[in-house]
Amino acid sequence: MQGNGKAAVVAADSAVTKDPTDPEIANMALAIKARFGEITTPDDYERRSVSDSLTNAGLDLLVKGKTREAVDYFQSALKAWPENPDALLRRGMAGIVLNQQDGALKDLLQARKIYRRQGDKSRLAVAMAVSASARLGELEKQQMAGQLRVNSAVEELDKVADEATQAMELDPKLELAQYTYVQSRGFKVGALQSTRVEVQWDTVQAAADRFVKTRADSAMAWSAHATVNFLRNNPKAAAEDLSKAIEINGSSPMLYRQRGVAWHKASDFDKAGADYKKAILLAPADWHGVDATRKFLGLAQDKKSMP
Repeated sequence: MQGNGKAAVVAADSAVTKDPTDPEIANMALAIKARFGEITTPDDYERRSVSDSLTNAGLDLLVKGKTREAVDYFQSALKAWPENPDALLRRGMAGIVLNQQDGALKDLLQARKIYRRQGDKSRLAVAMAVSASARLGELEKQQMAGQLRVNSAVEELDKVADEATQAMELDPKLELAQYTYVQSRGFKVGALQSTRVEVQWDTVQAAADRFVKTRADSAMAWSAHATVNFLRNNPKAAAEDLSKAIEINGSSPMLYRQRGVAWHKASDFDKAGADYKKAILLAPADWHGVDATRKFLGLAQDKKSMP
């Protein structure tokens, strides 16, 4: 007895046969085969449907900032269908928020394998961009803790940039991929600059300028542009960039923390302190950046420069 998934695949093949020249029909057929191609019984279809429903419910919680509750749904979704790449992707994203980098990267890499096997380029691009962003975030935390060595950092940042580039090739409009590329290139040049190696900012600056020119409505674009200004020792310009980002997304604790750091670097301790307080106020309970933000707030209140 064949399941509903098999019937969907047969119908998709039939549609392509009737009009093989229509790219929209061809793409639709590929998506249906990726989603239902392995389903051959009603029981398979039921388990996959349950898994999809649980994943969607978890995503809704994740968007609302209820990360730990969301993880429970993703866990249940993967029990119902272990090869559900969407559940793996979302659990990986939740793991990043919860500062569980190792588990998150395992989930993301597994999701990438499945998306690649299914030929789902758009979701593969997202998974690659998220995993690249996770690697970049881990390097940023090591830098803040003073644990980052320049040579190893440069090597890792090249890997991050390569991943982001591959994601952009799959989906040129993917903001996270563009953001991660600019950030990783900026950090690399900044790291090299600290060793007194002669560096060229032109390529990095051009990428940052292009990002805000094409996506002036994107908080990510202005944040990436701010990073380049900050690393080029222009913290006031970075703060101005972040003000534009905050106009677009005023609910992000990270943007306020970043602007606070920029004002702190510019020795405007009052503005820095105000932004740190706003970041803490907006922060969800499981935001891993809150402890560092409290530390920066203490320094700003004491009118001390950042280490």
